This record gives sequence, structure tokens and C-alpha cells, in this order.
Amino acid sequence: MRIDIELPERFDFATELPVLIGHINAGRHLANESLVALLNEARVRFLASRDIREGGVDGGVLVNANLMVDYRAEVRHGERLCIELAVVDRHRAGFDLVYRVGASGGDGEESREAARARTSHILIDAESRRARSLSPALSARLEARPSVT
Repeated sequence: MRIDIELPERFDFATELPVLIGHINAGRHLANESLVALLNEARVRFLASRDIREGGVDGGVLVNANLMVDYRAEVRHGERLCIELAVVDRHRAGFDLVYRVGASGGDGEESREAARARTSHILIDAESRRARSLSPALSARLEARPSVT
């Protein structure tokens, strides 16, 4: 059964990352764990663009509670990924991010959709390790503002 990750109408952030030889598996394409690492890097860049640090947010830390990935096309060494992100489904203690991963070989090659992903993030108290509410200030920083890095 194939999962269906719905894309939002618009993405609030995009960043480009290279596919390095260390990202490639024995099948000569992007390894599963490498895509997850690249999604993590894109998320950190997104949060930094909104002045949010995962390890120090309102006296708490952001933790990843869920990850879904829908692979759409193979990605090879030397290609560039454009990872777009949008905040969706905010809730009391966290939010979800949706990612669209495009890949291209460069030199004017048209990008193709390589993957979609969705992650859920929860803010937990640094000491008690229990979920805590997002502050209005943190919620405001998550608001959509177009950005590309």
C-alpha cells in the first residue's frame, strides 16, 4: 500500500543540497538514511531562518515524533536536491512539516519530483521530558514567510 502525502498550496521555504558519493548505496542511488539526513538538514535550515534552534526552544527541545517518506524517483550521485518545506497542522505541543524533494543534474535540466515527506515535531520540556505547549512567540515565528537558502 502506497502512502499519500498531500502537498500544501504553497511552500514557505526552499534550500538546495548536493548529493554526495557518501549518500549513495549499493543500488547506485540515494540511500534511505541519506535522504532522512538531508531532510533533517533542510529542517534545521528552515528553523534557523525563523530564529528557532531545536535544542533550545522556550525552555524545551523539539523532537521528531513521526516520519513518512514517499519515494517518487531515483536520485544519483552529483545531482542537486531542492527541498521545499511548509508548516502544516499546528497543534498545542507541536507542528508538522511537509517536504517536496526535487532533483536535477544541473546544466538547465528540469527538476523532477524525487520524494515527498512529512514529519511531526513535538516541543518537550528539557527537564521533565513531557510535552509542553508552543508559546505564542514560537507559533508566530513558524508563520509562513517565503525564504530560499
